[in-house]
Amino acid sequence: MNFNFFFNNSNKKYKKNKENIILKLFFPGLIYIMTRSKELSLEERSAITTLRNEGFSLKYISDKLQIPKTSVFNTINRFNQEKSHKSLPRSGRPRCTTGRIDRLICNQIRNSHRPNAINLAEELSNLNLATISPGTVRNRLNEQDIHGEVAKKKPMRTAEHQANRLRFARRHEHWSIEDWKLVLFSDETKINQRGSDGIIWTWKQKGSLVKRNHVRPTVKHEHSIMVWGCFSYAGLGNVYHIQDILTAARYVRILSGQMRPSADRLIGLN
Repeated sequence: MNFNFFFNNSNKKYKKNKENIILKLFFPGLIYIMTRSKELSLEERSAITTLRNEGFSLKYISDKLQIPKTSVFNTINRFNQEKSHKSLPRSGRPRCTTGRIDRLICNQIRNSHRPNAINLAEELSNLNLATISPGTVRNRLNEQDIHGEVAKKKPMRTAEHQANRLRFARRHEHWSIEDWKLVLFSDETKINQRGSDGIIWTWKQKGSLVKRNHVRPTVKHEHSIMVWGCFSYAGLGNVYHIQDILTAARYVRILSGQMRPSADRLIGLN
């Protein structure tokens, strides 16, 4: 391509910004390239060869287009050999999912109540959308920064429970600190002899031997106790050791025998 019309000696303005005129006229989308992709686009390759044909150095083209110098060199060499900017056939197994299937996988996982890679792979196969393995499903999710994690345990809440909690929140939305000072909170908990029975994480280098700090010791029939307790703004109330199975009748006896005295002492109810 010949650009002598734009760059004659009598036109100093065009001659001064020669490379910018080429980009603005023929490659307007490449004036400022912010990020690099895995593969150069056809527009980027055309810009490289065009600037090279106008006599610019590889370093200048690399700095101007924000493309590594080796990529500029390889693009020019490939064009000189193939006389084309089209990508050559790649080796290896081609990608087995399209962009549409990738988006469908992410949407299904986000909207499912119990997301599962195995079930999703079977569902896609049954619908004749894609025949892929659960591992492929996980890879597509990982590409979108979606990773599996242990589900958190929370008490089950029905629609009625949720409605009651919402009504409670709205009814007490404008309570002051003085109002909450008259409230006594209570709960039960289990105390283990050897610490929490939840998940414990540790750090270990891949392939290294298992050491003592990587192991969580366990014993059969680990001893634990159940306790009931209460507190208010004024401080702690009674603590009661629950020795039997907690039934409704026993819980009522705890409230009458432990909560009432605590309320009298902390809040001053008579």
